[in-house]
Amino acid sequence: MENKMMIETVLNLFTIENGIIKILLVHREEEPYKSYWELPTLTLNSDENLEECTNSLLTNIITNKKIYFEQSAIFSNIDRKVDQRVIGVSHLGMIDQVSLEFCELSKDREYLWFDVTALPKLAFDCKEIIDNSLSKLNSKLKNIKYLKIFFPSDFTIPEMQHIYEFLFNQKIDRRNFRKKFINSNILKETGDFIKGSTGRPAKLYKFNEEVIEKNIF
Repeated sequence: MENKMMIETVLNLFTIENGIIKILLVHREEEPYKSYWELPTLTLNSDENLEECTNSLLTNIITNKKIYFEQSAIFSNIDRKVDQRVIGVSHLGMIDQVSLEFCELSKDREYLWFDVTALPKLAFDCKEIIDNSLSKLNSKLKNIKYLKIFFPSDFTIPEMQHIYEFLFNQKIDRRNFRKKFINSNILKETGDFIKGSTGRPAKLYKFNEEVIEKNIF
């Protein structure tokens, strides 16, 4: 092994689709772990900081420039990469489905969104990194400040319930959840409806812009 250490930014980019939390992964086409999936990464250059490196990585994948991200954790196990000494700086990112659009550069590799409860075979220490980021995401999603990132426009109460059932790892009574959410003063009715899973129209809501930060549970 060469006596050389590198630093890479590791992106955990999450979105929510139909109440399901998903993470962006890229398909590996080379050994080791050929045909496995991994988190997007980019090696830090000597003339940039980690924030700039993460922005460069995002620019290579997503056209939207207003993606929320923050440094999450550092992974420095000596053997986390084969034949290389690489320190990984994990970043937690969030993007809504409305703004999501891949750029041309991302078409050179296969990127897919995966339900966080049904992940494929993962390369290197990606599972450990994802678990760490999910734990932090779960804590954040209890606050309207971060839910607004994922839902800048309309959503249904069942979508929200699905998210919180994942966060708490248990079923939630539909009526109690609906009552708590509506009485929390964080929602506004849009006046629109969407066809629900049962065929019945579901009322669409949006977040109250006057409420900036509030824990719901």
